[in-house]
Amino acid sequence: MELFFNDENRYPTVDEWNTGKIFSTTTSSTSTYMQVIPTAPTPADGNCSNSQNNFSYNPNDDGSAYSISFCLGGNTGTLSANKKCATPSGILDHSCCFGSVAYGGQNYDLVEIGDQCWFKENLDIGTMLCPGSPNNTYCYEAQTDNSVVEKYCYYNNAVDAGGGGCSTGGGLYRFSEAMQYSVVDGAQGICPTGYHIPSDGEWYVLENYLKDSGQTCDPDRIQAWDCSGAGTKLNAGGSTGFESLAAGGYGFAGSGAFSYWGIEPIFWSSTVTGGNAWMRWINTATLRYADSQTTVAASVRCLKN
Repeated sequence: MELFFNDENRYPTVDEWNTGKIFSTTTSSTSTYMQVIPTAPTPADGNCSNSQNNFSYNPNDDGSAYSISFCLGGNTGTLSANKKCATPSGILDHSCCFGSVAYGGQNYDLVEIGDQCWFKENLDIGTMLCPGSPNNTYCYEAQTDNSVVEKYCYYNNAVDAGGGGCSTGGGLYRFSEAMQYSVVDGAQGICPTGYHIPSDGEWYVLENYLKDSGQTCDPDRIQAWDCSGAGTKLNAGGSTGFESLAAGGYGFAGSGAFSYWGIEPIFWSSTVTGGNAWMRWINTATLRYADSQTTVAASVRCLKN
């Protein structure tokens, strides 16, 4: 990795990593720095779970650094067993889910819940539509496939002015805009490199992990609440640090207006179902709900690959 950096002044991209080897990309050289990138053992070693055993590479957007998540099945030298993080500075004796991610001029803190690594704040990226609109109930501009990420701010407030805004609750996105017009489950969408829009199945992993003991959590429920206790743990002040925020939405119940600020957090998944996409509404339990890909806007949380 360091030899590659010395020659290219950056670390490999995800696409270069995914070729299965590290080699020079210059036309004047065919240097191979790593003939075969190691893969995680099968089955998982020691007490590493299958999800912990995933061997994932996450470079910075500018290629200046990287992290490699992996799991040690037993003590190795001074490193203890469990999740570890390889970086240009060396191997860290903990998981790669720590600190914050700089993206779009903001820093997003990370929180580890089970084997997942989530953004701790709602995503707030893109150009605000209807800036300074005197009508704080509606925004008549549409998010479109124009190579520019666009967001709604609750009540057309970029800064919280008593009625909610992007500075407090993050942006509101229609599904297509959040996914950047992909329909691939787990697409990166508007998330930074190394992160993606969580799938319906990944939301289920989270809520099932957090449900109270003895409670049900049906992954296939339709327009129904379940997983009692999970929402309480995800909400602001809950035990997980997820700090779910009721940042409102746009266009729900056919109203074409902003609504639900301070009521219940609403998040997109990346999983489509017909002309709709699955969402999660958070209260003391969680609601698995499908709504329009094109007319409603909600919050986005990014999940690490």
